[in-house]
Amino acid sequence: MGNVTYGENKKKKSGWDGRRKAVSAVAALMALLFLVPLVMELVQYAGAVTVDEISSLCAQQEELENKKSDLQSQLDDLKGQEHSAVSRCNLLSQKITVLEDQIAATQGVVDQYAGQIKEHKKELKRAKKAEEEYYDLLCQRVRNMEENGTTSYWQILFGASGFSDFLDRISFVSGVMEYDDSVLTGLEEAKEAVAQATESLKEKKAAKEEALDDLKDQQSQVTDASKEAAGTLKEIKSNQDVYAQQMEEVDAMADELAADIVSAKSDYAAEQKAAAEQAAAEEKAAKEAAAKRKAAEEKAAQEAAEQEEDDQEVEDSTEEKDPPKKEENQPEESDEDEDTDVPTSTSGAAIVNYAMQFVGGRYVWGGSNLSTGVDCSGFVMCVYAHFGYSLPHSSAALAGCGKGVSYSNAQLGDVICYNGHCGIYIGGGKMVNALGVKYGIVVSRVNTGRLVAVRRIV
Repeated sequence: MGNVTYGENKKKKSGWDGRRKAVSAVAALMALLFLVPLVMELVQYAGAVTVDEISSLCAQQEELENKKSDLQSQLDDLKGQEHSAVSRCNLLSQKITVLEDQIAATQGVVDQYAGQIKEHKKELKRAKKAEEEYYDLLCQRVRNMEENGTTSYWQILFGASGFSDFLDRISFVSGVMEYDDSVLTGLEEAKEAVAQATESLKEKKAAKEEALDDLKDQQSQVTDASKEAAGTLKEIKSNQDVYAQQMEEVDAMADELAADIVSAKSDYAAEQKAAAEQAAAEEKAAKEAAAKRKAAEEKAAQEAAEQEEDDQEVEDSTEEKDPPKKEENQPEESDEDEDTDVPTSTSGAAIVNYAMQFVGGRYVWGGSNLSTGVDCSGFVMCVYAHFGYSLPHSSAALAGCGKGVSYSNAQLGDVICYNGHCGIYIGGGKMVNALGVKYGIVVSRVNTGRLVAVRRIV
């Protein structure tokens, strides 16, 4: 493997500077992506509940309460009107009943008068008939006396035999005439009495009929008033139903509005809390992003420094002419900081001697053949397999194999484990490892900053 020139080292350094910038850009992008959900939440809060909206809801609630109070006052007023209307309807109904009774009684009197008048008319008719019959009888007697030549009243008077007989005859004729006159007078008086009684009954009947008409007029007026009162009562009840329905609607609106206010206040409190948490999260995210950027930059700088150190170590290792032999107990180490106090183990030394034979070999990712190429864990696996050990083909799994020891107690043949890389310790703070496609199998210095574990297999 040829020597690494200064120009190549400068080119590598320039490449790592570019990689460091790329890492910084990636860190910034990650921070931006982390902030996107927070920004979206802030956009959502733009339409969140505000104090003015809650105040508006409270004002609407107060307005509804005032409307409820007005409706209740109107309902109370209608209740009083209903009571008055019911009382008036009852009073008018009682008055109608009284008028009906009065009308019935008056009608009965009128009917009685009509019956009496009818009877008096019959009696008057009989009296007239009796008078006419007696008068006809008197006339008939006079006509008979004249027609039959019988003695007339004058003949009776002048046929007296003497003065005394004349006086007697005068008395007789006078008595007959008085009788006839009294009969006729009696008949006339009876007829007149019946006529007067009939007229009196007619007058009484007319008075009762007039009273009856007046009662009927009153009945009609009271009936109309009762109907009007019933209509008023019906209207009052209808208005009560309307106001009651409006009250129910206002109550429902008030309940819904109260729920909205509670929800709005809850949402507002939650939004305030979320905003505070959002501000804290944003501040934390900014700090974390800054920390990540700083860590990424430091890591990039550290990796660049480590890579430069590894490149230098590779360069130093390629200048070694004679790699350690199998029969030697410890590989040659040219580093001034070589740890000469590291204890050696025959088995560990044998592993180191065998592994050093393959320095300069190819690196193949996933490879497990020392002749055609291996990766870091494949190199360790194949070396130990030569001595009968079965190890996993995984740097992460190798970190759990064997026995863990501290780096200060590391011995030849121990497995050095990084995060994602591994190699075999050869002493003097160095290890042999399949470093990468560009370098292949080389000897490099152990980077204690990247050290994850030291595992002792033998």
